[in-house]
Amino acid sequence: MVKAVGSQECAVEEVVRPKRRAGLSDRARTIAERSRRLVLMAALGHAYAVKDLLKRKCDFTVADEEGYTALHRAAYNGHSEVVAILLAKGADPLVRTPWEETAIDLAGDAGHEALVAMLERW
Repeated sequence: MVKAVGSQECAVEEVVRPKRRAGLSDRARTIAERSRRLVLMAALGHAYAVKDLLKRKCDFTVADEEGYTALHRAAYNGHSEVVAILLAKGADPLVRTPWEETAIDLAGDAGHEALVAMLERW
């Protein structure tokens, strides 16, 4: 939507609420949204955000649209602090992606040998 202001025009963003999913309560939808954010924050290595999301109730076992969990993404990208946080919360390093890869496999494929050792010890 474009709104004229005086002689200038400025774009005005409209905030659109996400559509309600059938069968999901507001609480369940909020947890699902936080869980998807958790995967993204883990992939980016934002340890503070990961801690915050875990405190505010989210499911760390949720996989993204490609089948990767927060632990998979953090391990592949070499974010050892995030991996440690997720492991301490109970994330399983042996959970497999749709391609049968574990977080250990992904960390090893990316050359993060210290992370492989951490995940194997866990």
